[in-house]
Amino acid sequence: MRREGRVAIGRAKGGFQTGVVILLVIDDYCKIIKGEVMEGRTVFAGFKEFNILNGLTLFELSDELCKGLNLDFQKSVAVMSAKKDYENYQMMQADSSNQNDQ
Repeated sequence: MRREGRVAIGRAKGGFQTGVVILLVIDDYCKIIKGEVMEGRTVFAGFKEFNILNGLTLFELSDELCKGLNLDFQKSVAVMSAKKDYENYQMMQADSSNQNDQ
């Protein structure tokens, strides 16, 4: 997936529910090109296509949008985690480039 573009990764830990990991491939404009999801309780869980978010931008994702797309709670948490982690990564990149400029 890394060859296709940047990858945003989101996770929702299990507990009594199944754990979920979502990989979202995004282009230079943060538009989601492709998605994959892994959910399950065992080590035998594998990645499956998750294309329901294709065409959306990463920054327009919200809890309301996830509910509107009928995503279950764990997938919604993982999607929002991917968005937040990518935003944090962008801020760290901006901070490091500002420090290098000084």
